[in-house]
Amino acid sequence: MKKIFLIAACFLLGNHSGLFAQKYIGGAGGFDVGAQHFNMDGFNQFLPADFPTLSGDFLTIGGDGYFLFENFVIGGSGYGLIGDDIRFDGQRAQIGGGMGFFHLGYDFLHKDKLKLYPLIGIGGGGMTMVFSNLGAITANDVRNGNATGDYYQTDISWGSLMIDLGLGFDYFPEGESGSSPRLGVRAGYIFTPSHSDFRYGGGVISGAEAGSLEGYYIRIIIGGGGFSKVSDE
Repeated sequence: MKKIFLIAACFLLGNHSGLFAQKYIGGAGGFDVGAQHFNMDGFNQFLPADFPTLSGDFLTIGGDGYFLFENFVIGGSGYGLIGDDIRFDGQRAQIGGGMGFFHLGYDFLHKDKLKLYPLIGIGGGGMTMVFSNLGAITANDVRNGNATGDYYQTDISWGSLMIDLGLGFDYFPEGESGSSPRLGVRAGYIFTPSHSDFRYGGGVISGAEAGSLEGYYIRIIIGGGGFSKVSDE
């Protein structure tokens, strides 16, 4: 219910305020870096009981771009996810992944230099956790067909449809000139509408609880853009 309310509120605010805003056309893009938190219960179920759990904190690095037509926002974004790398008692757990979205939104506080727009994004993403020990493997192990040696590794992956509910704010210091550098911030909430199975190289992991991911994010954007006013005539 909370998610449905957030979606409705974003568009009600956008459509109501847009009646009084100057309309623009143009586009912008940029490099994004930020922080994302996801619940990690699904992946943590595969770790030994005495092993530290994954925090769910990720560094996100990627980019976004959008086209603005009479204050409607159409765009996309993509990000890499860099998560925990935990070493404990001769074992190691690493996690990372990526995600991408197609976005729709509305700029409801539009000035030459300022853009403020709620966004709804639909896309997908995936993660892989690599769990291994810190044993050694030698060239002789490989030549003799014992490629694991004292080393073992398990790769556990997950992927799903994702929904992004966000709010973007952009500042264009030279906006009145039509083109300008871009400084922006985006914050929001990402969730998966359904649970998905965890997999490894041989297929679905049986007996494992299907997982979903959700959590908040914030990103800083550096880029550029250009806009022009749409005539009322």
